[in-house]
Amino acid sequence: MKHSGIIAAGLICLFGAYLLVSSFSLTSEAGAALGPAFMPKMLGIILLVLGVVNLVGEIRQERGRRKGESASADQTVAGGDIVETSAGQLKGREWIAAHVDVLSIPLLLAYAYSMKSVGFLLSSMVYLFLHMLLLTVNKKRNYLLLAVLAITVPCVIYFCFVKLFYLMLPVGILG
Repeated sequence: MKHSGIIAAGLICLFGAYLLVSSFSLTSEAGAALGPAFMPKMLGIILLVLGVVNLVGEIRQERGRRKGESASADQTVAGGDIVETSAGQLKGREWIAAHVDVLSIPLLLAYAYSMKSVGFLLSSMVYLFLHMLLLTVNKKRNYLLLAVLAITVPCVIYFCFVKLFYLMLPVGILG
């Protein structure tokens, strides 16, 4: 896709704005220090700010390319691992690595929709593992490290939210 970075950044901005606006409809009980709207508001603000920063960077890059500031006709994609030339199209893993930003969207949507039924812990573990696989498509992978991270990070987050912030996360089938 020609403007996939701009499209992805715009979608992140829209999702952050939607999350922020919809969080105002959540009400809290009297006397609650942090109500149920706290985390969606924080996440919405963070996504919106980072999305805008990303969007501005992508627009600047696009303008730089149009002005001819790029070094050559070849374009380095995904941190220098893949080179896409005008001579041919990308195939297989190279195509996935070049479109990782767009492919992350359905993965994120599946994660969001599975959280209520499957629960935070299991859906986060699966999502993190699959997303790390997607992000390391053209690199040597340490599957053990990816699995340990995918299991440890959601457990730490769950512990912090439930035990420290006294916020409940969806338990799903573990309930």
